[in-house]
Amino acid sequence: TGQTVQSFIDENTSIYNSIINHKTSIRYEKEEQIQIIANINKLSENIAYLEKERENYQNEQKESEDLLKQLKYNISSLEKELEENHTDYKSAQDYLEQIKLEITECRIEISGITNDLNLIKKDLENNSETLKKNDSIILEEKTVLEGLNAKIQEMIKSNEILKSDNIILKETIDDNKKKIHDLNEERKLKQDLSYEKQKHVNNINKDINDIQLEINSINLKIESSASKIETLSDSLWDEYEMNFAMIKAYKDETISLTRLNTEVRDLKRKLKSLGDVNINAIAEYSDVSQRYEFLTKQRDDLNDAKVKLNRIIKELTYKMRTQFEEEYQKIRENFKVVFISLFNGGKADIVLTDEDDALNSEIEIYAQPPGKNLNKISLLSGGEKALTAIALLFAILRTKPTPFCILDEIEAALDDANVHRFAKYLKEFSKETQFLVITHRKGTMEYVDTLYGATMEEEGVTKLVSLKLSDYNN
Repeated sequence: TGQTVQSFIDENTSIYNSIINHKTSIRYEKEEQIQIIANINKLSENIAYLEKERENYQNEQKESEDLLKQLKYNISSLEKELEENHTDYKSAQDYLEQIKLEITECRIEISGITNDLNLIKKDLENNSETLKKNDSIILEEKTVLEGLNAKIQEMIKSNEILKSDNIILKETIDDNKKKIHDLNEERKLKQDLSYEKQKHVNNINKDINDIQLEINSINLKIESSASKIETLSDSLWDEYEMNFAMIKAYKDETISLTRLNTEVRDLKRKLKSLGDVNINAIAEYSDVSQRYEFLTKQRDDLNDAKVKLNRIIKELTYKMRTQFEEEYQKIRENFKVVFISLFNGGKADIVLTDEDDALNSEIEIYAQPPGKNLNKISLLSGGEKALTAIALLFAILRTKPTPFCILDEIEAALDDANVHRFAKYLKEFSKETQFLVITHRKGTMEYVDTLYGATMEEEGVTKLVSLKLSDYNN
């Protein structure tokens, strides 16, 4: 009986295992069926998509066939046009060959010119210093040339008018020639008259000398006569006890002293009326006249140079003002942006005190850190002043980037938070500019790429130590 039960159990166990296996098989078949159905659906979708693509391709093929027909027609037209242009092409080919020959000749000529240019370039390099010295002269001459060109244009425009006035001008020239001839005759006459006057002056001087000699002679005679009269008076008194008053009735009228004195006075008056006569006056006048003409020409040249310089200064001032205003506006906008970045808010501005005279105007810096009022930079704290100045420096660097910049402890007055903001901004800016920063602040050192330190291991011996932080950061 026990064996029968065991046999029954084994049989049922076998049946149960068979049922379990059958169920598992059925489950697998259902899963495969579901997968097959999903694949069928996916294939159906693909078939629908492919049908749509085939339809699109058929439409495109039809369009391509139409386009091909149009292209064949165009090709046929082009072939006809090509046949018609074959003769022109041959002519153009011949012309091209001729051009090639001319190009070859030009290249040979250019080669020779190049050699000449190299020699000229060498001479120019040797004369570069002279050219540099003459730059200013060339600039002035260029300015003068531009003025002359403008005058030439004006003269060209007025050429027709001048032609119409040519007859009148010719008559005027004839009249002027006649006037010049008359003036030459008059000048010649005046020269002759001047010669006569000079001759007359010489004669007057000779007469003056003769008169002076005569006066001297008369004075000698007067002195001699006075001495003789005094001697005679003494002799008359000694010998005859008579004086001239007593013998007045017996005097000789031909040797009257009164007449002689009168003649002397007349001669002196004539001599005085002639005045001072300078015999070198004509030569001195000629020299002075030449000197006057020379100085007048120099004055005119200086006035022309002054006008040119004033014009150049005016142009340079205008260019300087324009360039300054453009750069000022750029720096102003960059300053506003950098200030907000460094202060993490707020606002700032730079203002000209005299906008009408920008080149000579003072610049006021206004700043408003977060949580404070807008004030001039002079009313800010030391740290705020320093950070505002740093913002202005970075604004200038953003306007005019430079490949290399040295900063010497510009963040010394900042607190730790502002030092980190400064160093972070500096790190971003270092993508465009290389900075060499001298600092004692740890916050700045944390953002640098390489540290350089100076140490003295031995007395009097300084040693430089470098540390590349990027290696350690990696």
